[in-house]
Amino acid sequence: MLPAIKITDHNSNGNWVEFYEVQSESRPGVAYVVAKSRKGTWGCSCPAWIFQRGQHGDCKHIRHVLNQIARNVQPAPYLKSILTSEKIQKIVSRFSLIEV
Repeated sequence: MLPAIKITDHNSNGNWVEFYEVQSESRPGVAYVVAKSRKGTWGCSCPAWIFQRGQHGDCKHIRHVLNQIARNVQPAPYLKSILTSEKIQKIVSRFSLIEV
């Protein structure tokens, strides 16, 4: 999986304060947003997390971000976001509807 990209061009949204873009391995051109809440819990915009809400633990995208943070891995300079600012804002706004 490619390194996650920290999303910095947005405002925190209620309970969700830190956001990362993770590109899908199985669906080229698709990316998900992983978010950290003020309480320290994590969420993801992928279908597995949205429909299961952590019933089976964190999704692979959250685990990927946590592993990257633990290893202090920085994205390669050539790695660019595939999500537009508008798409990121739309996804981030949905997180405000999720209770943590």
